[in-house]
Amino acid sequence: MRHTATTLMIANGVDLKTVKEICGHKSIATTMNYVHLVAENLRSVAKSFSVTPQVSMVPTKRVSGLSLVK
Repeated sequence: MRHTATTLMIANGVDLKTVKEICGHKSIATTMNYVHLVAENLRSVAKSFSVTPQVSMVPTKRVSGLSLVK
């Protein structure tokens, strides 16, 4: 439960110094061991929502003399 609590605090944006103090870590390096878990999860979620536009969906019309696509 301690591992889960630490990970959830970091995932919910609690600053690392506060997490360190709550968990009783002597070094911030110990707390930093949990950061990669959150980063990997965020990366995975970002990939699942990634949308690559199709060429036909990209506007090519000029607006006010500026091209929307190079």
